[in-house]
Amino acid sequence: MVESDETCVHLKKVTVLCKRFPRIPKDKCENLIVSYKELSKQLNRLRTTWKEYAFKKR
Repeated sequence: MVESDETCVHLKKVTVLCKRFPRIPKDKCENLIVSYKELSKQLNRLRTTWKEYAFKKR
């Protein structure tokens, strides 16, 4: 989970670098940021659901 958040941070840094290095495709970076944010939300929801399930099972 943390890795997907860190990846978003790094991709945001790369998007800033796009201004300096035009060969870096800004639109792809922005698409990846959106994808990783969605992934992060899904993982957090899975973690919460799993914890609730494990707690109820006791």
